[in-house]
Amino acid sequence: MKRFLLLTIILFSANYISAQTLGLKTGLTLSNFSGVNNLNNPESKVGILFGVTSEYGEESIKFNPELIFNQKGSKNDIQLNSMDLNLNGKFYFNDEISFNFGPSVGYIISGKNYSSDNSGQEQWNIIEDWESWNRINYSVAFGFSYKLNDLVSFEYKYALGISSLLKDENLKNSSSNLSVNYIFQY
Repeated sequence: MKRFLLLTIILFSANYISAQTLGLKTGLTLSNFSGVNNLNNPESKVGILFGVTSEYGEESIKFNPELIFNQKGSKNDIQLNSMDLNLNGKFYFNDEISFNFGPSVGYIISGKNYSSDNSGQEQWNIIEDWESWNRINYSVAFGFSYKLNDLVSFEYKYALGISSLLKDENLKNSSSNLSVNYIFQY
């Protein structure tokens, strides 16, 4: 975990030193699990996302790294808080609209699951034993963004989980993200 965080800090520091733009991102995420049949009722969960973003490159093709706090999971089973490092490419059709595509690596910070306690009562329990979890997870994301002006842009992204969150079972998280970016240009 310490290596992952150190690598993330180094990557973002190097990017921000040479970045043309630096900004803040916030939005909503609608996520759910796939792959496991024994979930109670896997309804989609609405969560929040926020973090920092940068963008640099040529006129029509730009690199867009992001460090984002993201709430993932399902409404009735498992809810996770994750830090995601997104490495997107932006391919602009014109000055305003772009197609975005790229990999993402996430680290699960905390979580809770809906399960029975010692007395047999169903309740939300904080996950403390992470032995059966893969805390580092991978996904691929694609979507579109629209620049309202030089400072504000809107983005829709679909992130498809490609690695399992559990070591012994196939549990993947996928999400739709709708966000707004505010860019500081310097």
